[in-house]
Amino acid sequence: MKHTPGPWREKYFGAPEIWADNVHIADVCACDEHIDAPTAPITQANARAISALPELLAALKAIDTYWRACAESAKSAGACDECIDGHPNIHKVDDAPDLQKLCNIAFEKTHSAIIKAEGGE
Repeated sequence: MKHTPGPWREKYFGAPEIWADNVHIADVCACDEHIDAPTAPITQANARAISALPELLAALKAIDTYWRACAESAKSAGACDECIDGHPNIHKVDDAPDLQKLCNIAFEKTHSAIIKAEGGE
């Protein structure tokens, strides 16, 4: 099942709520007995973060598509599979192994987040 399409917006009726047009998505509260939940800064920050989720998912999908297109383009241009390996780091970066590692981590986390957001494992 897909989520309700965005954009999602936070609205305040005493406590923050998340809405997509006229569809109520969620109520947001801080579940800590020491916090005045409806007006707590953390509750409002959580509402802002939740309301950004459809846009964040769309951004991740765009990045994932770009990385895959770069890899395919490199393959078409004759780059070896060892250099591409399905990752966004088109060529091995022998003099910057940390950069290659970061690139691989970013690719894997992006792909994992998309799968999770769309209900996969």
